[in-house]
Amino acid sequence: MRKVILVAVFLSLTIGVSFGQFSTGTNTVSGTISYSTYSDDGEDGVSILLIAPTGGRFVTNNLAILLGLQYMKFTYPRSWDQASATQTGYLVGAKYFVNNIYGGASFVSSTWEDIDANTAAIVEAGYLYGFNEHVFLDAGIDYEKGLGDDKSVGIVFGLGISAFF
Repeated sequence: MRKVILVAVFLSLTIGVSFGQFSTGTNTVSGTISYSTYSDDGEDGVSILLIAPTGGRFVTNNLAILLGLQYMKFTYPRSWDQASATQTGYLVGAKYFVNNIYGGASFVSSTWEDIDANTAAIVEAGYLYGFNEHVFLDAGIDYEKGLGDDKSVGIVFGLGISAFF
């Protein structure tokens, strides 16, 4: 019975890898642009602009190493003492693809104006829906956990566009 399970696992992995669609040397570009506003009980609230491009390269079949940048601008209401704040950061990570499903992990470091950097780890999973052989709709979920003094935890569901060339 043990041999049958080992053979089944080996065949599953071999078949899964053989259906992979991204080969060594392929590049990828994706990212996020969003604008959101938050208010409390109808009062003026915070507006947030996020721009976060990401690029990567497949170092082996189906495994991409990723680098990204992040820029967030927070605009506060006039009734608050602060006019705006900016957060910048970077991301280093990897994703592994099997067919159109992927999983990955990243390290993120971000800095607010005049404040020490915050760091976080992200674990993600998602599905790519192909528009053609190069452009995909990317539906995913991210789990983010702050590291060190940052005790924040977050879950993000998102849709985006990813290109491979």
